[in-house]
Amino acid sequence: KGYAVYSGWTAPCKEFPQNLYIAEMPKPTKIAEPYLLAFPDLQWEKSHQPILEGPQFYLSSTGIPRLFYASNASWTQDYATGVLTLTGTEPLNAFHWQKSPSPIYLNAGHGHPLPGTDEFIAHRKLSPLPGWTDREITLLPIPHYLK
Repeated sequence: KGYAVYSGWTAPCKEFPQNLYIAEMPKPTKIAEPYLLAFPDLQWEKSHQPILEGPQFYLSSTGIPRLFYASNASWTQDYATGVLTLTGTEPLNAFHWQKSPSPIYLNAGHGHPLPGTDEFIAHRKLSPLPGWTDREITLLPIPHYLK
């Protein structure tokens, strides 16, 4: 059984808030009805704009499923990465996921755990001025408590 996790809105053509949704994939080419997985309710997720985006699956070395996600405004240094941990048995049930109370990375988002390593690749802003022209790619260690 597979799942699709993506960023989206509660209504068509709505800009904010941007939430995370999960849907079962009964076949590789079919996505079932989506369920709201997480929304930007923590201050660090919405200080500029309420955004959750770029979910990336990560299976810890102990077999715990996690989702890394980017949050807040990517055009600012407040862009951050959070993590959802599956603590229950049903991935489609938002109550079976635990959200990190604080970001695991500040000024780094829309990243991906690198397979076979303990590193996370993401982008960050170099200056405090809003915009996307001064971003760079960075490698960060995955925190030991998530491995």
